[in-house]
Amino acid sequence: LSETILRMDPYQEQAVAIAMDALANAGIGTAAVAFFERYERRLRAEYGLEPPASLRRLSERIRQQASRHPMPETLPAMPARTLALSVPRIGVGVGNSTGAGLDGVTDAFRHDLLTTLSRFKEWTIISLSTPHDGSSTPSTGAIDYALGADLASAGDGVAVRVTLDFGSRREELLSFEFSLRQGRWISVLNDICCQLAARLQIAISSPRLRRASGTTAAEKSAYEFWLEGNQLTSTWQADDEERAYSCFETAIELDPALAPAYSGLAAILHTRHIVRPGWQRTQADRERALAFARRAVELDRMDCRNHVVLGWAHLLAGNYDNAEFHFLLAVDLNPSNPNVAMSAAAAANLTGDHDGSARLAATAFRLNPWPPAWYFAYRSPIAFFAGDLAGAIADAAAASAVFPFMDVWQALALAAQGEVAPGSRCLKHCFTRLRSAWSSPVAPNDDDLRGYLFEVYPFRRAEDRSRVLALLDRLSPD
Repeated sequence: LSETILRMDPYQEQAVAIAMDALANAGIGTAAVAFFERYERRLRAEYGLEPPASLRRLSERIRQQASRHPMPETLPAMPARTLALSVPRIGVGVGNSTGAGLDGVTDAFRHDLLTTLSRFKEWTIISLSTPHDGSSTPSTGAIDYALGADLASAGDGVAVRVTLDFGSRREELLSFEFSLRQGRWISVLNDICCQLAARLQIAISSPRLRRASGTTAAEKSAYEFWLEGNQLTSTWQADDEERAYSCFETAIELDPALAPAYSGLAAILHTRHIVRPGWQRTQADRERALAFARRAVELDRMDCRNHVVLGWAHLLAGNYDNAEFHFLLAVDLNPSNPNVAMSAAAAANLTGDHDGSARLAATAFRLNPWPPAWYFAYRSPIAFFAGDLAGAIADAAAASAVFPFMDVWQALALAAQGEVAPGSRCLKHCFTRLRSAWSSPVAPNDDDLRGYLFEVYPFRRAEDRSRVLALLDRLSPD
C-alpha cells in the first residue's frame, strides 16, 4: 500500500513512515532502514530533493534499535519434533586475537555479520560471545553449526579467518581467510558479509542433503523435503522438476504451514514452459500458481523469497504494477540476498526499467562471487537492452548449456551489430535445440518458436517487443 501511494505521490512521507514503522514493529528494522534509503535515493535522483528531517530521525532511531538488539543471545528449548522441522541453527561468534586495538572493527564486523545473516530465512542465527563458543546456548545440541570469525592485525590492515563447523564434533565444513585494508574496511564489510552468506547457503545445504539422502522418506522432516525440492529446481531439468514438485507436496503434507514449499510449487508452475519448451501454459496453471504464491505470502509475509514468487505470478499474468511492488518489497526485506536482486533485475528488465535492472544485476553479481547459470541467463537480455552487446553474447554463451533458448540473445546482439549472417546461424542453432527439446507432440514451425520466445520474455513495453521483433525479422534460421 505504501509503495502504491508513493508511486502516485512521491512527496508522501507519511506513507514512508507507516511502512518503516510496520517493518520495525515486525522485528526487521534493517528492512525499514533499507526502505528509507531506497526512497531517499529515488527522491534525490528523480526530483533533486532531500527527505524531511522527521524521516531521517525515524530511520536513525530504528537503526540504533536494530544495532542494540541485532539478534537474541539464546533460543528457548523446543520439543524434539519441532526441532526436526526447524531450519538449521547457526551460532555466530566474532572475536579478535590482537586486543583492544581491533575492538572497533571487530564490533562493526560482528554487527554487520549478524544483521546480514539474520535476514535470510534459510537458517536461524544465534549470537555467541566468542568464536565457536557454545556456552551461551541453552543446552547441548542447541546449535547445528558454529560460524566463527577471528580478526588479527596484519601489517597495515586486518586479517580475518572464518570457519564453519558442524555438529558436536565440530566437523569443519568451510574455512577461508581474507584481509581488510586500513581505512577501507567499513566500505567493504557489508559486501563481505553478503558474500559469506552466499557461501553459507552452499556449505550448509549440500552436506545436509547428503545426510538426508541416507534416510528413509519417513525419517525426513518437512524442511528436508523442501530443501531437496529446492535443490532439484536449481538444475532446470524436466525430470528433476517432477521430483521437486513431489518433494514440495510431501513437505506441505508434513507441515501445512511451511511457506517456502508453497512458493516452490508456484515457481515450478511459473517455469515449466522454460524447463519444457512447448509446454502449453493454461489458465488453470496460472491460477494455481497465483494461489500457491499468495498462500506462501500469507504464511510468511517477511520472507523475501515468497514476494519474489508472487511478483513473478503477477508479471506472467500481465499485472506489472503488482509485480513491481512485490519485487521491490523483496529487495527491501533482504537487500543482502543476491538471488533476490537477480530476480528483481530480470523482472525490472521485462517491465522496462532497464537502468534499474542493470543496477540490480550488478549488485547480484557483486554479492555472489559464485553465480549459477541462471544469473547469466537473466543478465544477458539485461546487457542487451543496456547496449552492452558483447556482454549479452558472453552471458548467453555462459547459460546456453542449461537454457537452449539463450542462443537467441547471441543472435539478436549480432544482428544489432550488423552481423546478420553469424546472427542467423545462432538463431538456427537456437531453433534446432528448441525442436529437440520440444514437449508438444506436434513439431513446431518457425512461427511457433518465435512465439515461444516471446512467451519466455513477456515485455511490458511495446518498444521493447518491437525492437526484438525487428531484429528477429532480419535473421533467417534457414
